[in-house]
Amino acid sequence: MAIVIEPTRPIRISPSVAILVEPSRVIKVTPTEAVRIAPVKALEMRPPRRGAWDERGWTRRMDGRKELYEGHYQVGTRRFYGRIEKERSGKITAYIHNPPVEIRRHRHSACFQQVGVGTGWFLLHWRRAPSNVDGAILYMEQVLDESFNR
Repeated sequence: MAIVIEPTRPIRISPSVAILVEPSRVIKVTPTEAVRIAPVKALEMRPPRRGAWDERGWTRRMDGRKELYEGHYQVGTRRFYGRIEKERSGKITAYIHNPPVEIRRHRHSACFQQVGVGTGWFLLHWRRAPSNVDGAILYMEQVLDESFNR
């Protein structure tokens, strides 16, 4: 199918060599290929998902065959230094340093076991172990929150 262009006034085409088209002349243009113009679906860019441990500022390092995560459990404005060890087998152990006295009122207070004498460290025994480090952090914070706020 031919496209017919009839200018109403002279047209100057640039930047190449100037061509003057007179209004009385009819120019026929035959397209050599079909061009379809359609809207393009917008792309949504999202940052990669980060774990709760990373979002909360915990650090991760390797210590032999274990992954060690260190940071602070936080409930409101209160913060408690913590550490989580993840073995290659997937076993996760959560520690808290100098837990608050309010934790003694919690129904799971017996699940906290002192590590060494006078170290200030306590580990949390799990009834059902978390499947990842984020679950360990969030569970410890839940226990702390329930200890303060019942």
